[in-house]
Amino acid sequence: MVKPIKSIFLQLTPLLALFSSLVFADLSATIDRNVITDGEVVNYTLRSDGQTFSGSPDLSPLEKDFNILNSRQSSQIRMINGRSESWVEWDIALLPKRVGAVTIPSLKHNGDTSNPITIEVRKGSSTQGAPASSPVFMRASIGKDEVWQNQETILTLKIFVRAQFADSPNLTPPETEGAIFKILGEDQNEERIIDGIRYQIITRQYVVTPTRPGTLKIPGQVLTGSILEDDPYGNRSLLRMTRTKPFRITSPEMELKVNPVPASWPSDKPWLPAEEVTISESWSESLNELKAGDSITRTVMVMARGSNSAQIPPLPALNISGMRSYPDQPTLDDKRDVHGAFGTRSESTAIVPTRGGRFSVPAIDITWFNTKTGQVEVSRLEGQQLNIKAGSAIEQTQPAPSLPQPSFNETPATKPESVNQSEIIDKQSLIYWQIATFLLGGLWLITLFAWWRKDLAGKTQVILASSTQTRDVSENEAFQSLLKQCSTDNLPAVEMALIHWGKIHFSNPDIYQASIIIEKIRSSQLTSAWHELQRTKYQQESKNKVSTTQLLSLLKDVRKKCKTKTQDSYNYQSINP
Repeated sequence: MVKPIKSIFLQLTPLLALFSSLVFADLSATIDRNVITDGEVVNYTLRSDGQTFSGSPDLSPLEKDFNILNSRQSSQIRMINGRSESWVEWDIALLPKRVGAVTIPSLKHNGDTSNPITIEVRKGSSTQGAPASSPVFMRASIGKDEVWQNQETILTLKIFVRAQFADSPNLTPPETEGAIFKILGEDQNEERIIDGIRYQIITRQYVVTPTRPGTLKIPGQVLTGSILEDDPYGNRSLLRMTRTKPFRITSPEMELKVNPVPASWPSDKPWLPAEEVTISESWSESLNELKAGDSITRTVMVMARGSNSAQIPPLPALNISGMRSYPDQPTLDDKRDVHGAFGTRSESTAIVPTRGGRFSVPAIDITWFNTKTGQVEVSRLEGQQLNIKAGSAIEQTQPAPSLPQPSFNETPATKPESVNQSEIIDKQSLIYWQIATFLLGGLWLITLFAWWRKDLAGKTQVILASSTQTRDVSENEAFQSLLKQCSTDNLPAVEMALIHWGKIHFSNPDIYQASIIIEKIRSSQLTSAWHELQRTKYQQESKNKVSTTQLLSLLKDVRKKCKTKTQDSYNYQSINP
């Protein structure tokens, strides 16, 4: 009777040890470093020795001095030589709200209290933003520290990355009262080795236009996201244990002095600050053979360097006696070259001389303020003389036929009314337009009918094919849809199409991530291209687009080389196309 009791006691010993670990818990706190720079994240780990089943600790005391970027919980149980060890950990990413000595307060959980920890937050460089020791940091600069009201300057933001993004980072756009910000062109990407470390550098530029005088404060931009930490076991990218580390960095705040409109500026002229203003013109045809009734288009372009197109004033209307003018809508454009940003305004006017003779095209003057010299200047487009030859289409060149003279006994003939030649031309033009409109309408109806017939036939074919559709056809259609989405450079749509194709291709409806499909294909070039898209897709902001041309080419090549059909299954082997 003694042996069975002893045997039962030995079997219960591990369970009693485990039960003791569940009951007798202890709460401790640690951090990855005690000294950080403003803008860096500290990793705070809270550990409870023993398994806990009653929720998580209250993190609200941390919110006084820290921003909580991320929090995750993990638990482990380990038994060695009959002795059990178990614990629960909460990994919390904290971003300090101020510099100096900052204390992480004690936290409570299930009656246990953690130890407080004090860290030192040092102030970073006021002009350089986040420290270069971080895996992601930013630099910012502005083209001019002092400008005039409505004068443009360039804000340049550089993002340095020496890690791989785990998701799509979010960059807040600059916003402040009294200024207009506009993205200048597309983001530029380059690689550079700094102090023996390879960095990817992403450059984004904004055109800053201050709209009122005074001191303009440009707030810092905030970049948030997560990066992939190095695998502790040194595995390669496809086999690595993915652990993410959140980050939140801010570019430095900048100040810009904005001068008001000078008193010397004429009050009757629209304010136009610029570094240079030029005016040029072009004609659609040669002016030497122009005759009455001909149509010619004159285009005048104004370029203002250091200003935007919206500030260039409209050009004066072209009103010349003996000519009809038909102005078109102005074209505004903002560009950039090696010398900086500039705006252009282009106005086109169709001119039809109604008679022959000599005509004067007036000069065009634009008053502007030279931001380099601080002087008021005038740019001029010189006028010119047009010699218009007589034409039969507008004016009558042949003498009128002689009429018989009435006798004194006859009643005088009624004087014929004069016919306005311009009205005849307008009526003829109206008839031409009516004929052209009728023809275009008929062609449109014919096209609509043909499209309807084609669409009906297409639908009939789809209905007939659906009953005999095979797996190969379905997979091929899904792949063609994927290639079509790749051609649009819309990465979210590409991911959805890739998931749809992968579910059919691998006969696995449980696939819900595009990255799983990329790993299954096991192509190093395709994996590299996919990771590159994941790192850079946040740059195309408002439209959320990136270039998927390389991905499209690799998908075609990999599918062609790796696809082997064996009893309705698809096998992939490691290949580097």
